[in-house]
Amino acid sequence: METPIAYSPRMGLPDGIAPALARAARTGLASLVLSALVIAGVTLVLAIVAYFVATGGWRGGVAVLCALAAGGVAIGVGAVKRAIGTGLASVLDSAQLGSRLVDQVFDRLGTDATPLALPDATRRLHGAVSQVASSELANSWLARRIGGSVLAIVQSVTSSRFVEESAKHGHVELATVRADLGPRVDQLIQDRVTQAIQRATILAAAIAIAGALVPAVVLRFV
Repeated sequence: METPIAYSPRMGLPDGIAPALARAARTGLASLVLSALVIAGVTLVLAIVAYFVATGGWRGGVAVLCALAAGGVAIGVGAVKRAIGTGLASVLDSAQLGSRLVDQVFDRLGTDATPLALPDATRRLHGAVSQVASSELANSWLARRIGGSVLAIVQSVTSSRFVEESAKHGHVELATVRADLGPRVDQLIQDRVTQAIQRATILAAAIAIAGALVPAVVLRFV
């Protein structure tokens, strides 16, 4: 059973963040190693294909070098991004930073029950996010790195919710938006992180394939 994470109102991150980060590091490292191995295996296959596409000889040798270089870039970009995303997802899941930061932001937005115009609500949101970033997230580099990433997503989803509320009712009610976002913001953030991991996977595959086959085809006709 996982140890519950306690929160301190004076800290930018939960008191029990160390166990969560340790688990995130293990998860991220496992993802990095697995992704690197998969990309390396695919790169070797692509290098062989590139050699024959380039008709062997010196052309094939150059094609192989291009394929290996592309594979290295794919590992550096795709595998590392996947590892960061996987580790971040682990921290978000255990520490529920999204929900906590929503509370911090809306506490600074105020408890005014008067409906706000969209520009005013957006201006207040920007100010509240800046206050949270400068106070809650200024304790350490790690707090700024993790909390800042989550806070940017919180601002994005809150701003989108403001636009929806304004389009539907002609104004923004802070209490309504807060009640709507609170229970589901962590899932929204998880979805964003999952999409980022998927994009990293697609990017890595595109780099490896294009970096291997495009030079090979060009060399074939040199």
